[in-house]
Amino acid sequence: AHQLISVAARSASQTKTDSGKAYRKLLRSAARKVNALPNVTNATRAALSLRQHDEVRSPIDAPTTRPIGWTEAQGPLRQKLAWVDETTTPSRRKPKGAQFCELWLQVGGAPPVDETTCKLVTRASKTPYVHAFSPADVGKTAYWMLRWVSPRGELGPFGQAVIGVVNG
Repeated sequence: AHQLISVAARSASQTKTDSGKAYRKLLRSAARKVNALPNVTNATRAALSLRQHDEVRSPIDAPTTRPIGWTEAQGPLRQKLAWVDETTTPSRRKPKGAQFCELWLQVGGAPPVDETTCKLVTRASKTPYVHAFSPADVGKTAYWMLRWVSPRGELGPFGQAVIGVVNG
C-alpha cells in the first residue's frame, strides 16, 4: 500500500510541475502580446502586474572595477591572455556597464607604470585573446595592461599588469 501511495504522489507531483510550466509559458506569451501593443502605458502594466518600462533611458556609468588577467603560452610566438572581473571571479562575465576590455601591451623594458609606454592592441568583447609576437620578441617579457570600457567609451581603471615571457 505504501509503494502505491508513493508512486501516486510522484505522478501527481510531476503532473503539477508540467501544468505549472505550461501555465507560465501561456502567461509569458500573453504578457509579450500586451507589451507589444503601442497604446499600453505603464499604468496599464501596473494594473496587470507586469514589469513597467523605463520612460527615460538611464545612462550607463563608467566601469569602476578592474580586470584580472593571466597569460599562457600557446606555442612558439603565441600567448593567450585571459581575464575576469575582480568582482565576478571565477565567472567570465563582464561587469555591469562594460562592453569591452582594452588590452595594452609593452614588450621588454621596465614594467610599465601606466599605458603611455604601451600600445593598444585591441578592444576585446570576449576572453581569451591570443596574440602573435614577432621573432624579435623571443625571450622578452610581455607586459599587458587591461581595463574595462563602457558602450559610451568611458574608461575604467587599469588592473595590475599581467606578465608573460614570449616563447620561441
